Amino acid sequence: MTKIAGVIQARLTSIRLAQKAVLPLVGRPVIHHLFDRALRIKGLDAMVLAIPVGEANDPLEAAAAAYPQIQVVRGPDDDLVTRFLMAADLTGADYLVRMWGDCPVTDPDLATGLLHLAVTSGAAWAHYPNDSGYPEGVESHVLRVDALRTLADESDDMYERENMMPFFVRQPDRYQILEVRRPAVSAQSTFRRGRPRGTCGIPTRTVRPATQNRGKSIKVTSRVAPLNVAVVGLGVGEQHARAFASDPRCRVRWLLDLDASKAERLAGNLGQGEVAESYEAILADTNVQIVSIATYDHLHYDAVAKAFDAGKHVFVEKPLCRTAAEVADLRRRWNATGRPHLQANLVLRRAPLYRWLQRAIAQGDLGMIYAFDGDYLYGRLEKITEGWRKDVPDYSVMEGGGVHIIDLMLMLLNEAPESVTVMGTNRATRGTDFKYDDLMAATFTFPSGILGRVTANFACVHPHHHVIRLFGTKGTFIYDDQGPRLFLKRGDGERATSLSHAPLPAGKGVLIPDFVTAIIDGIDSGPAAEREFALAAVCAAADLAHATNESQPTRMHP
Repeated sequence: MTKIAGVIQARLTSIRLAQKAVLPLVGRPVIHHLFDRALRIKGLDAMVLAIPVGEANDPLEAAAAAYPQIQVVRGPDDDLVTRFLMAADLTGADYLVRMWGDCPVTDPDLATGLLHLAVTSGAAWAHYPNDSGYPEGVESHVLRVDALRTLADESDDMYERENMMPFFVRQPDRYQILEVRRPAVSAQSTFRRGRPRGTCGIPTRTVRPATQNRGKSIKVTSRVAPLNVAVVGLGVGEQHARAFASDPRCRVRWLLDLDASKAERLAGNLGQGEVAESYEAILADTNVQIVSIATYDHLHYDAVAKAFDAGKHVFVEKPLCRTAAEVADLRRRWNATGRPHLQANLVLRRAPLYRWLQRAIAQGDLGMIYAFDGDYLYGRLEKITEGWRKDVPDYSVMEGGGVHIIDLMLMLLNEAPESVTVMGTNRATRGTDFKYDDLMAATFTFPSGILGRVTANFACVHPHHHVIRLFGTKGTFIYDDQGPRLFLKRGDGERATSLSHAPLPAGKGVLIPDFVTAIIDGIDSGPAAEREFALAAVCAAADLAHATNESQPTRMHP
């Protein structure tokens, strides 16, 4: 389900009128009037005040204390991108409604209407321009979080990081920007890429959200046809289908499962999709752009290979595949068929806690990292002794669960390991129908000298959970069943700082919006796909090291 947060940017160090957001207006601080109006915007799941660090801005946080519905994040003064992403990570939002702390007459009805249009169209950015026909000071902006993350990754330009919108305007062939005007001012608003170019002869459609109860009519032109999606395997794949169906840029066309009645029920529930006769029929449908694969682990390779050969974009549950030979073959097919988009569903990548930790490492907050320690505690013994996993040839708990931890390790360290050794045991499941090791422990070495240790423990007496410990010369990060925390001092008796960032993402479909965006916006598929191939190669090397009881190189062969 799409999540939306309002974000109010404010600071008290303006050179034109310092303290303006907390100056009195009709007996109350200016920003309190804005809070009242912002909280009337329909469709918001959360509200965040994003302010700079430093004592000068403490009065803003104090002003927000009177509103328990409003959360506060604090970040760099001149880097709005970081502050807004902090708000997105805190709330798990897919879209942000941007407001300004010195605009006490922000119009909640206009913001509600703009939000409706932005989500429906899938635009990267939506706003009321200066010539919208509405008074200055009532406006708001709506932006997609995945587009903002791209800005964060690609731009070091402080002008773009402070103002945000110029990044998108400067790339008219990449980002869709929605401009909305009053009909009396313009015969039609333009849904465009970059600067206005008219409507290219495409008829407009008028959208009047129910919340616009003051006769405000908005026109917008849409020219992005929904992407057709087929979902194969409806266990966890049901969550894939729901995520695609809830994205206005997509439409579920086919559903396929070994149990056809499950596909029928889901199609009826979604109001989208038909029951497919076979995987081959799906691949033969030229109207399908995306295939989402959630079959049993050992079937992923063949399904992905066939999807690539058919020219489809692929969203797939982990693992992508299981051997080095399979990695090499998929990479070859991917290159040969035009490099379609590829995404494996490693959802911890999007957990707010690890997005925060990634930035903290990059900023040097933990100093030089020298060790990573991670445990995947499955805690669901019956699923390997009684479920389908016991019937998978050479089932690997590292590929089936430890892959999440390996993926986090590679993301946080931003470095590829050079070798791996692995040991395992089946002591906990001896005498059951599961014939493989239920615990695997891998040690990775990195060119920088970092050591990484990852365990996949499927038989543990413990709730389903994961543990991460990251050691640096300035700090130690720990996440376990006591919550996330940070040690910044050595010595007996030192206490950790608790962290409030969520350690889990909002659901199994959180990666899907970015995947869809990459396809629609024509983003280069190479980096994302190569990341998946590299991860699969590391996991395959770990399995080979386990099978041979010998250290194995982890680099992917070209």
